[in-house]
Amino acid sequence: MKKLFLLLFSAAIVVTSNAQIGDLLKKATGKTSNGKSNLSTDEIASGLKEALNKGVSEGTTKLSTVDGFFVPALPDLFSLYGIKNIGKSLASWKEEFDTIYKLISNEKRHVFPEKFVRFLGYTIYNAKKYTGTETKWNLARAHLNYAEKIPQTIHDNISASLRDNIPEELLELPIGSTAIMHTHNTFPSMAQYYNVPMWLVPDLQHIESEHVDTLRGARKKYIATQDGYHKFTEELLERIKLLG
Repeated sequence: MKKLFLLLFSAAIVVTSNAQIGDLLKKATGKTSNGKSNLSTDEIASGLKEALNKGVSEGTTKLSTVDGFFVPALPDLFSLYGIKNIGKSLASWKEEFDTIYKLISNEKRHVFPEKFVRFLGYTIYNAKKYTGTETKWNLARAHLNYAEKIPQTIHDNISASLRDNIPEELLELPIGSTAIMHTHNTFPSMAQYYNVPMWLVPDLQHIESEHVDTLRGARKKYIATQDGYHKFTEELLERIKLLG
């Protein structure tokens, strides 16, 4: 069964975990903050043991033990920064992952996946739809400007070895195309309030009185969201198949 990691732009998760493993490896190799090596052989061995035990249980379980990940991105400057930071962290994490794998015993290698996590692509969400003159993906110009920069930012910052399972021309396109790209306004908030998918909200039997009029006028739009999420899911599953 393929395991998937949804990587939102809380890059601190990646950076923090990366820093923890890095500190452990520095301890294992006897390097202090000023770059000097002053640990004894026993201390180095103890540091290595700690690094291997904690590195396996903490660092690799967050991302490296899944088969693939994709990035939902808002069409803004912060998403571009997020992709850059994620790329840097993954490159460092991969190097440390390989180092740990070489150092641990054969008995412990079964906890590691055969391949490091692979990148599946990105999707754009909560974007402003432009209904005037037709534009690419029907996006407002300000959002389109950033959305068009996402593929190149991925190419420049996420290692080719982490995305070699997906053809480049496919990675250029957001997963699901425009299926879930445009904002749903307050629909997600209403779905969260009732704890059901958006398309099921209008048919609930326990709608509170203050929501009845709002839902009555938007019923068709709520239900129409289902097709978009089905299309997105189908395309995501097709990319997962490319993981092998």
